[in-house]
Amino acid sequence: MGRRETEKAVRDIARPVIEEMGMSLVEVKFAKEGPEWLLRLIIFKGEGVGLADCEAVSLRISPLLDEIDLMQAPYNLEVSSPGLERVLKSDEEYAIFAGRRIAVSTYTPFGEYGREIRGTLLGLAEAESSLGPQPATKVVKVCTGPGQEAAIPVSMVASARLDEVDLPGKGKGRGGRRK
Repeated sequence: MGRRETEKAVRDIARPVIEEMGMSLVEVKFAKEGPEWLLRLIIFKGEGVGLADCEAVSLRISPLLDEIDLMQAPYNLEVSSPGLERVLKSDEEYAIFAGRRIAVSTYTPFGEYGREIRGTLLGLAEAESSLGPQPATKVVKVCTGPGQEAAIPVSMVASARLDEVDLPGKGKGRGGRRK
């Protein structure tokens, strides 16, 4: 079984268990790091993921993986949180992280926002074309202030990342942004 197939099989096994525990499975990554194989599960819950959450998921998932013996080589299982500045990689992550602070960088300036739009992620949506029967365009919706919303076409998005480092009690040091 190839790496992608292994990741999909692990996702199929782990997702229902993690959701039953009140969390979301954000990512599964199976890769060789140095001389060893690493199976990394990234989990999320709204109030934050702690060490106890990671340990609980590991204790529930590990026996299931051992039981079906998917991996052909010895590996280490790592369960962690997405991090305060995680780059969003899939449509599913836009849904998981809706309601969180986000920074969207665009390839070209986007209206009055320039090339970086910050605010609260509302999610992905389909924007209807005003040019007749054209396919709908997918947009990233961001609340940029009270009563203000930006709908950035996905085709313009260079990157979108969580932007929670500067929130009180979060991030490095005294909550300052990393340079």
